[in-house]
Amino acid sequence: MKLVADEISRDGHGWGAFWPGARNKRKAANGTGPCQEELLEDWSASLDPLQNQRYLLAHAPTGIGKTVSSLVPALWWVAQAPDRRRIYYLVNRAAQHDNPIRELKNHLAPLFEQRTGRHLRVADIVGRQQFCVQPNSPALSGSCKDAFLTATWEDLPTRVMSWREVDAHLKRTGSFCPYHALQKLMASAHVVICDYWWLFSRSAQRNGMTERAGFSPRDSIVIVDEAHNLPIRVRDELCIDEYTEIIETAIADAPELVRQPMLGVTSAVKDLPPNVGISPSELLGIFGGRENAEVALGVLESAEQRLEEKEDSLPVRMLRLLLEPDDQVVIYQQTPLDERQKLVFRVVDATQVMSEGYKRAYAVLCMSGTLAAPADKSTELPYQLPIFGLPPDKTLARVYASPFPLRNQVWVCAADTYGTAQHRNEYLDTYASHILSVGRETPGVTAVFFSSYSFLERVRAKIVDPFEKTLIVAEESAKPDEPPIARWSAGTDEEKLRELVKSHRRAYLFAIYKGKIAEGADFSDNLIKSVICISLPLEYPGLYHKRLQSLYEREFAPLALEPHDNVKEKAKEYAWHRGSLSLVLQACGRGIRSERDRCAFVLLDKRYCDDQRIGGYEWRRFLSPPPFNLITPAIPVGSLHRCTVAAVSSAAWEDVLLRVYR
Repeated sequence: MKLVADEISRDGHGWGAFWPGARNKRKAANGTGPCQEELLEDWSASLDPLQNQRYLLAHAPTGIGKTVSSLVPALWWVAQAPDRRRIYYLVNRAAQHDNPIRELKNHLAPLFEQRTGRHLRVADIVGRQQFCVQPNSPALSGSCKDAFLTATWEDLPTRVMSWREVDAHLKRTGSFCPYHALQKLMASAHVVICDYWWLFSRSAQRNGMTERAGFSPRDSIVIVDEAHNLPIRVRDELCIDEYTEIIETAIADAPELVRQPMLGVTSAVKDLPPNVGISPSELLGIFGGRENAEVALGVLESAEQRLEEKEDSLPVRMLRLLLEPDDQVVIYQQTPLDERQKLVFRVVDATQVMSEGYKRAYAVLCMSGTLAAPADKSTELPYQLPIFGLPPDKTLARVYASPFPLRNQVWVCAADTYGTAQHRNEYLDTYASHILSVGRETPGVTAVFFSSYSFLERVRAKIVDPFEKTLIVAEESAKPDEPPIARWSAGTDEEKLRELVKSHRRAYLFAIYKGKIAEGADFSDNLIKSVICISLPLEYPGLYHKRLQSLYEREFAPLALEPHDNVKEKAKEYAWHRGSLSLVLQACGRGIRSERDRCAFVLLDKRYCDDQRIGGYEWRRFLSPPPFNLITPAIPVGSLHRCTVAAVSSAAWEDVLLRVYR
């Protein structure tokens, strides 16, 4: 500890002792606004026991150095009590483990050892399905049990290893199950890299897995990466939004005592008119009251074989939702245009689970590059606080500036397609034409994002040129028996793209907004040179969104006073549109990963435009500089990549494009 104290006294602020000395801190590209240094200071202030601030909600754009900026102050905090303090770096996808483990292994672990005289201990753990030797066994046996009971850090060759390295080492030696070995080591690690589930899952909080992982309100701090996904993840675990026949099939496997009343519940919901709600208390009558429903829930839970990290079955989730207060749940049926009826059981306000998670940590940093839109004012980010369940009096919400210059990007929206489920088939040829014309002007990979795999395949089928078809690498939907990690091979498929670019100068990457590529793939060396966003990834509108809007109207009221916002319009924006906007911006973030990268962004849908007469959602107002409306997007794409046009300022943007393309 004397080493740490000496470094702090020389440096003047604690985290500086753990900063990689050869690395310059990122500056805002526009020369103004907070950037990496301010992010470091704000996060370290949250760790200061003399400060009231315990939570930081950070819009930190791609390239600012989120990973190192979050870990450096955190390691300084751990170094002050390394025998008991821990960092939990929470991610949404297995691919998102790579950045923190790389920073720790290559830069920060050696600094930690130098400053403290101790080896940094890192537990990098993914899901049981990915690397447990017996992933589907409800009981621990053999190497799983041995690992959970007796694994120590001495069983690993080094203290900082990726989950893939641990997996390969322990399976090669045949000593322990890698999953349960790392689970045993979590509570004694200095850094744990794991999924949101460990802290922000109601099932993990209830079944003791959160405690097993070692979370502590005194000795744990939490970093939530790509945090814009957190409210959606929490909500989706609690809710049901599924086709009627799938729900009925799941109920058919339930014990007889439960099966008939649950089928009665589904029958009552599916007979409702579309988007007309029914309350949980009304449906409890089918069970003969709350007490009988609680008994039925107990029967279901005891009958199910519980696996670690396994989500609750559809019948269990349905019964739990029926036992919630009427004002907390919305239940209805909807029949989209595919005419397959869906039953919807959703919690309106899922922040209680997040709040329970925050209570188990000393301080929390929630960071993402898509919490705010490029054109948002500083008063916008506080609207996210009630969505995340963060206490306003103990939370700093701050937007940090991008280090990437605008001259390296161009944004265009083409209003000649309309991608609603009802109309998209009319424009399949137009989508294919735009993709090919943009791809031919792009000296690298053109990434194309869709709202669903079926939509992707319909557009792909319209690309009939034999040569162009050979240039396509597509993200695929996981098969029912595959873990989610199987959808995209970050090694093999990326290698295919690089080989195609090397051989043919260009390639196409087809993916979906909610897939692994959009949510976490990190392509180096400016591999992605153009991004095309097909349609908008909007949820099917329903009664849930109306109830959510009403909730936001109440919670946003005090936040809207100072900026003089229209609280009804603001609540509608967040209930209906902001979530899908984050998905679009996240997908676009695959294109520019460094200050030198250059990328064109093409938005294909008339709803991106301003004109309400053509169904516009006014999304153009969220972007700065605003995309230029042009039905020939390949022209500015080619100009950008030939360096003949670039954005010089937000104000001059449209004038530049008008002069070039009029």
